[in-house]
Amino acid sequence: MKITKDQVAIPKTKGRGYKIIAFKEIAYCEADGGYTILHLSNGETFVASRNLGTLESNLPKDVFIRIHNKYLANRYHFSEISLDEQCAVILKDGTALSIAHKRKASVFAVFQKM
Repeated sequence: MKITKDQVAIPKTKGRGYKIIAFKEIAYCEADGGYTILHLSNGETFVASRNLGTLESNLPKDVFIRIHNKYLANRYHFSEISLDEQCAVILKDGTALSIAHKRKASVFAVFQKM
């Protein structure tokens, strides 16, 4: 199976091999120790056997924004940004992801350009 420029091969945690996922299908990625949980736009999750930092280096930086040490979010799934005391990105499905205080300005700058 050939991988296109709009896809990424994610290493499976069970068995050997990779799962091919289109970037647009990944709503956000969540750190879980040495693993990463990918939350897909259809509601499914997939656990990758790579940490978030390694996975981040394989995803396009103009699409995926590091909003927290725990989260890497697809900007095309952003619905709104809350800059009150909670400070969070709200995704189109209603999921609220916390924004780290030190990343607040850079996340806001990306949101303004959308």
